[in-house]
Amino acid sequence: MKTSSRSGVTLLELLVAFIIFVLMIGALVSLANTGLDTWTSGEGRKDIYDRAQMILRTVTEDLRGTVVENEIATDGRQELMPATLLCDFDKNRSLRLRLVRSGDMDRVKVPPSLQITKRTPSMYTGDFWEVAYVPHSDGSMNTLYRAVRYFDRRREYTLLRDEDIAWSGSEWFQRHATVLDRGVLFLGFRSWTQDTETWLPAGSRVHTCSVARHRSLVQLAGPGKCPVCQRPTVERVVQASEAASELWDSTRRLEQGFRYHKRRQDPADPDFVYPEIVQVVLVLESHASEIRGLRLDAPVGESDMVIRVTDTRGLSDPPGFVKIDSEWIEYEGRTYDEMRVRRRGSRGTKAAAHPQGSIVRFGETFVTEVRMPAFRHATVK
Repeated sequence: MKTSSRSGVTLLELLVAFIIFVLMIGALVSLANTGLDTWTSGEGRKDIYDRAQMILRTVTEDLRGTVVENEIATDGRQELMPATLLCDFDKNRSLRLRLVRSGDMDRVKVPPSLQITKRTPSMYTGDFWEVAYVPHSDGSMNTLYRAVRYFDRRREYTLLRDEDIAWSGSEWFQRHATVLDRGVLFLGFRSWTQDTETWLPAGSRVHTCSVARHRSLVQLAGPGKCPVCQRPTVERVVQASEAASELWDSTRRLEQGFRYHKRRQDPADPDFVYPEIVQVVLVLESHASEIRGLRLDAPVGESDMVIRVTDTRGLSDPPGFVKIDSEWIEYEGRTYDEMRVRRRGSRGTKAAAHPQGSIVRFGETFVTEVRMPAFRHATVK
């Protein structure tokens, strides 16, 4: 008598198979999340690089098109506005750049909505335009404006006058300005003068050659040899007179800190001055998912040198910079939820108190150097 054999799955085998299936699903989900995070981070970096390229290309074209003034123009009764290259601080200690450049409307990227009215006929070299890069009057907004106006040399309601651009929300300024980008944490300009020997800021320590004419060629972080004369380098502190200048005024009338300021102006010999190279430093806020929600975990006073934050994910290795409200802070170390401060009120800003919950902002830094097609050294200091 034959008995029939039946094959089946025991409960233990079913549980093992289910566990293996769950582990495989978990691994696939984890792999998918990792891939999605990588893709999101890559898209974010691509976006920030595209934005930086657009901003730096626009600034570079404007600087290279700068008009070089030769004389003081008058209408027979009063002095007219000269074609000025001006870089100074606003009330928030943020740098702003103003200049007069040449070119047609397409090259200068004049928005059609501006409804430009020309008061003088076009010249052989093209029209002249006032161009201004102005940050938002509220330093915590991180918005950068580019304003354009036809250069008619009038002295009022012009982008070249401080009073007319002091408030970025004014009706007159908004008629000429467009938002170049939002999330611009910092836009800085440093000019290479006839006395400049290094891009390092004043007070920095650097190893360089003992021969003065070789200093601009040798800028080392540690001991070494000069490649020109093979002498051992010596450590020295960068002096303010040899560092690049954050301020500039081609008319030499800016008094506050501009090294080539002239107390007396000679209309017959205005002696305009222009830098040889302009270094542009741009910091764009990062929008990657790992840094969203970074805030102060405790209040910060004006003199506090340790800052508690929710976490430090996404921050660059020290030394680095963060921006809280309108203040830039340089840090020299960090843990998971703390930053050890190296300097408060960095990048020309002022140290201030910040309440708990304030947003801690930081981003990618981009640097380019623009050689001015026509520069002019100061003949009289």
